[in-house]
Amino acid sequence: MIQLTPTRIGLALGAAAGLLAATLGLTPLVQRFEAKPYDMLVTAFADPELAASSRVKVLLYTDDDLTVFKREYPELATYPPPRSFYADVMEQVRAIGFEPGAFVFDLLMSLSSNVPGDDEVFATAVRKSGNVAIAMRIFPPGAAEGTSIEPEADTPPQPLPNPARIELYGDASALPLVTNEELPIDVLHDAAARFGNAFVKVDRGDLLRTMPVAFRYLDTITPSLPVAAVMAYSGDSSIVLEKRKLSRFAGIDVPVVDGKLLVNFRGPRGTFKTASLTSALALKPSAAGEAWRQSLQKGDIIVIGANVTGSPDVQATPVDESLPGPEFIATVIDNLLRGDARSRLPEWLNFLIPILLGAAVGVTAVLASRKRSALVLVVPLVLAYFGIVALAFANGLVLDVVTPFTGAALSYTGSALYLFNTEGKKRREIRQSFSRYLAPEVVKSLEEHPEQLRLGGERREMTIQFSDLAGFTGFSERMKPEELVTFLNEYLTAMTDIILDHHGVIDKYLGDAIMAFWGAPIPQADHARLALSAVAHCQQRLQRFVEENSRLGLPKLMARTGINTGHVVVGNMGSSRRFDYTVMGDSVNLASRLEGANKFFESIVMVTDVTLAAAGEGAAIVRPLGRLRVKGKNEPVGVHELLGAGGALETSLPAWAATFAEGLAAFQKGEFKKAAATFERSHAARPGGDPVSQRYIKLCEEYAAKFSSGGFDGIITLTEK
Repeated sequence: MIQLTPTRIGLALGAAAGLLAATLGLTPLVQRFEAKPYDMLVTAFADPELAASSRVKVLLYTDDDLTVFKREYPELATYPPPRSFYADVMEQVRAIGFEPGAFVFDLLMSLSSNVPGDDEVFATAVRKSGNVAIAMRIFPPGAAEGTSIEPEADTPPQPLPNPARIELYGDASALPLVTNEELPIDVLHDAAARFGNAFVKVDRGDLLRTMPVAFRYLDTITPSLPVAAVMAYSGDSSIVLEKRKLSRFAGIDVPVVDGKLLVNFRGPRGTFKTASLTSALALKPSAAGEAWRQSLQKGDIIVIGANVTGSPDVQATPVDESLPGPEFIATVIDNLLRGDARSRLPEWLNFLIPILLGAAVGVTAVLASRKRSALVLVVPLVLAYFGIVALAFANGLVLDVVTPFTGAALSYTGSALYLFNTEGKKRREIRQSFSRYLAPEVVKSLEEHPEQLRLGGERREMTIQFSDLAGFTGFSERMKPEELVTFLNEYLTAMTDIILDHHGVIDKYLGDAIMAFWGAPIPQADHARLALSAVAHCQQRLQRFVEENSRLGLPKLMARTGINTGHVVVGNMGSSRRFDYTVMGDSVNLASRLEGANKFFESIVMVTDVTLAAAGEGAAIVRPLGRLRVKGKNEPVGVHELLGAGGALETSLPAWAATFAEGLAAFQKGEFKKAAATFERSHAARPGGDPVSQRYIKLCEEYAAKFSSGGFDGIITLTEK
């Protein structure tokens, strides 16, 4: 039987969510949403430099041309102008000094000219040029709007002239079927090198993004106008249409999607070298016309069309809502010449991507939930996919955005619901059971790792603190039980808040005593520094606490504290039915002994050499108390009294403490008379006196008699805890 591990559950939930998203992605509604990010990417990655260096140039009959013609050439001041004018245009372009690779007329010439002989003049010029492609229009049923000829119901389809037919090798089933034709006039049938279908159909959102490679008409295949233009340019008479590319066409393979070119737009109108007819032919000199002429190279393809007020030949595209039709044709021709039309992944792989991303998000969400970092990891994962989308788009490959994102969102939602009802339930139970007794760090660790709720521990270097209110037993006997409970709760709350704010863990309370530690369950490199700062702030807070509770007649309370650092075992200790998260070891026992040793020295906070070394230089203000051998231990330990740390209590070593240190140095050498005199000075120098100096004065008297003949090793041995 397959074990349902978190990884497998995350995979299953994510894959199922991705599968749902991939299925929804096949619907028209989601595909419509998919168009928006595609259009944004088209705009973001449009490369005008490719248009600037293109071999395709554009000539437009514009409103400016009409103005010039009305003023200087009235016979041309009509739209469309006489066709003989375009014969002159071809001749004058050649007169500039270069031979075009092809002329492309994005103009419908399905009606005869009203000017006698006009059509024949143009046909002669077309035949002479030998490399001219002319637009025609063949459209599906119901697409006649905007055409100049409305097909009659009883008119049979007309056969295509030879220049409108091509040989196609491959599967033509993906090509659009067209049935209604609007063909060029008969006189042009044998003159043009190629006719191409200029019919276009907008995609989702009423934007033009694609151009068919060719069309099926009756029993023939006819090229689109851009394909016809490149065939006139290259002399090809056939194309090879494979499933995902137009192969060996003009010597270049071109990506196709379902028989269409997914247009790689270069930019908005004017991106290609474009000029009006009068400016390009210097009938109306202009900088744009001069730049257009200077850009011409031998073999360029010249697209000629119109962009006049009222002309229907403008296209709404992702890069321009009113892109002139000739510039759209120029863009597609440039795609064909460079072979850089955009491509898409195979359908099965496109379907698989949301499933894979959903599975990845599901696994990440489930595995990261214990660290409370699911979103922190999932968001970069999804953003990484968007980065891949952008990188792929920059290299011509289109990946879906909405469908995979939907899969990721569904996956995360499904995983979150699963975790809420499983892992979340465990966490809530742990939080409810332990949050009142353990520090938030411990509760968080247990939530993330419920397996810690078992017996056992691990060895770590940690810092441990024991504190106890001096003289509290006698004082508490004079308090009413209600006052005592209130006092303890307020005192312990104040101390606990400081310890927890310094990332410590409260191990236990024993009446007014507190045991705390640093360095677990979360490893802390600065555990010793944090402990010293916490204890110093606790001592300072205790002074204010006494002032705040003056109504109780509190004596000058002191919280005797012992602090030690060392290797201990930390973990859950107890029985299989009841256990606590605590620390054990010799270093813990020493911290406890030091708390009691304060009674002997009449000090307040005793810290070991090991803790000071672990905290680092400058972590605390201390004075040395000597070398001490506590009851139950053979090895002596250097101890100090904490005077300040972390900005609390003393911030620099007082002069009296330095004097005390001089006395201690003499004491440890056995110079008891000199030491006593120095301790007298430190006691007098400290405001209110120094109890520790007084203790050492007595020790000097005692040890002077005890070691009158020498033999003192400088170590003080305690016989009581």
